[in-house]
Amino acid sequence: MAVVNMSEIAYAEFKELLTTNNIDAKVIRVNLAGMGCSGPAFNLVLDEVKENDAVSSIKDIIFIVDKDLVNQYGSFTLISGSENGQGGFSIETEIQPESSGCAGCGGGCSC
Repeated sequence: MAVVNMSEIAYAEFKELLTTNNIDAKVIRVNLAGMGCSGPAFNLVLDEVKENDAVSSIKDIIFIVDKDLVNQYGSFTLISGSENGQGGFSIETEIQPESSGCAGCGGGCSC
């Protein structure tokens, strides 16, 4: 099972993003950025492989995810802006996390 997945479209857009921003690094971490009432938020950061990482290679890019996150959320799929209609990358998990169910905020508060 691949820990990180993306379509050919997403790969092309991601490579363009790296090139446009003069980023030569080829190791990208899927990171837990924080928790909110709408559930976890993930981001992508430049990093190095660590002992507790699961590793996925997509062509010439290595994606790493802490094994504890993989155990909790399964695999991660990077979806490009043209695929999600949002104009930026999004990250979906195989195992959908539950939101905290905070009343009345619709996911936008820090309760």
